[in-house]
Amino acid sequence: MRDATIHVRVWHGRARLPLVQPGAGPSQVTVVVGTNDLTQGGIKHKSKRLIVHPDYSGYDLTNDIGLIELDSPLNFSSKVSKISLPNKDIKIPLTPVVVTGWGQTSPTGDGEMSSVLQYLNLRIIGEKLCRLINKEKVTERNICTSSTIGRGICKGDAGDPVVFDGTYQVGIVSWGVALCGLGVPDVHTRVYSYVDWINGYISN
Repeated sequence: MRDATIHVRVWHGRARLPLVQPGAGPSQVTVVVGTNDLTQGGIKHKSKRLIVHPDYSGYDLTNDIGLIELDSPLNFSSKVSKISLPNKDIKIPLTPVVVTGWGQTSPTGDGEMSSVLQYLNLRIIGEKLCRLINKEKVTERNICTSSTIGRGICKGDAGDPVVFDGTYQVGIVSWGVALCGLGVPDVHTRVYSYVDWINGYISN
């Protein structure tokens, strides 16, 4: 598994892959922490349970969120730390956020996945503008970010965290247009809309 964000201790937030792939189960998901380079370093953890949101739709990608429970606690260090769930909804246009991940770096989306963690500085755009461009698929449970020509979300980035102020995960990369970096807004799951659902599992 490449794209996950540590929320608290043994829980990870994740979008649809690989949680809803046919035959997906805990034995097929390994979580690696403590490295920015997938070719070296890091500590592997086995998964205990995969949880897909009960109202997830693969048709329009609504409720595109899931959780992974690890079979053992993480040991936090200088290379492994947690990120907080948002304590408020971020809706102000032009709010700066950062997306990190190991998606493809080719604009056509047909290249190799990056083995080194990439990051991209983006800004939130208003829901009305995003819906106007991306039509009816955008809902109030999505958050959208701007992109520029040659820079944006690409294939393999689904599940990447969208982070505000280096502290709060406000989004999870969900979908974008087929070709990368065309300047069309990218669409993410709005984490604030699911805080109660996430905490319901964590607290139990």
